[in-house]
Amino acid sequence: VITMQRHFSAQPGTYTLKTAILDRSSNKAGAQQISFTMNPPAHGPAVSDIALVRSVEPLHQDESSTFEPMRYLNGRVVPNLSNELAEQTHSLSVFFMVHPIAGSTTQPQMEMQIIRNHELLGKMPLELHKVSDTGNAIPYLGTVQGSAFPPGNYEVKVVLTQDGQTAENSASFSVEGTIAASNAPATSFSAFADNGDI
Repeated sequence: VITMQRHFSAQPGTYTLKTAILDRSSNKAGAQQISFTMNPPAHGPAVSDIALVRSVEPLHQDESSTFEPMRYLNGRVVPNLSNELAEQTHSLSVFFMVHPIAGSTTQPQMEMQIIRNHELLGKMPLELHKVSDTGNAIPYLGTVQGSAFPPGNYEVKVVLTQDGQTAENSASFSVEGTIAASNAPATSFSAFADNGDI
């Protein structure tokens, strides 16, 4: 796994990311092009894109005062861009930003849903620290754990509700193995926020 993180500010619109890599040992190269959209700020509550977490690296002292969009407490989140989990995986961590409504002191309610092969496996409430009325974004790292994830195609969805308005976002991933919608073992998951120091 090779990771490279660069961040920048951009205006709302549609963008294209082109990536190329060259293996100088074999003189072979590969390239990929993807498009993504930067949406304008929401008028109500919002949930950012959801990233599956590969690891959390400690921030160096000289990086602690710089802007880092993937920062959580004293660490930098490294996302799992393959969106694939190995068999017998018992836990999954996700990272996202919560955007409360500016000017509102109503405590948002948040819920995580786990969906496998288009079938809802469970809903779990997520606790959020007391919000102020500034509307500042809140980084959130949550972990889902329980019995092993059966092989299949999954979606993890976060639903945020505040002042009668609802926002949601989701991320997809798969678990290796033979996908069988029937006779999958019963699964029981729980979710919690990782509030410990990193």
